[in-house]
Amino acid sequence: PALRVGYFYFLVPAAPCVKLLTRSLAHPIVNTMKTRAPKNKQPLSFQAAITIVFNKYADFNGRASRPEFWWWVLFTALVAAVIGTLSDIPFGPKADLGNLLNSMWSVIILLPTLAVGVRRLRDAGYSWNHMFWLLVPFAGLIVLVIMWAQPSQKRRRT
Repeated sequence: PALRVGYFYFLVPAAPCVKLLTRSLAHPIVNTMKTRAPKNKQPLSFQAAITIVFNKYADFNGRASRPEFWWWVLFTALVAAVIGTLSDIPFGPKADLGNLLNSMWSVIILLPTLAVGVRRLRDAGYSWNHMFWLLVPFAGLIVLVIMWAQPSQKRRRT
């Protein structure tokens, strides 16, 4: 059986564990997370999210919703995987087509990825300065993924 906590599903091996976990999750402090989007908003589609990111490729102002950001991450990973399959095609004596295309793809998506990452941090209530976590190998990416996964914060009136 699966147990849903917020946006995460957990596989629970035995029924006694389910009872114990559901009792602890019924605590008012733990159970305050919103688990559903507002009913008046349509979910953002894959194509719409990619279009938004490319249209705002150098826009570091504003906010990016979680679906917009994670659809972008999926898109870039899928394209990189397809390009990676081309690594067996030779392109000159010491190079292959996959490495050449992967280098070009990385340069092309650098600015849009930084922009959507900064907008997502702002939407989650963090400063753009947290992008410097990318300079810390491995652990920095984990910190940023946790920040990017946070729900949107209410907009501040200034």
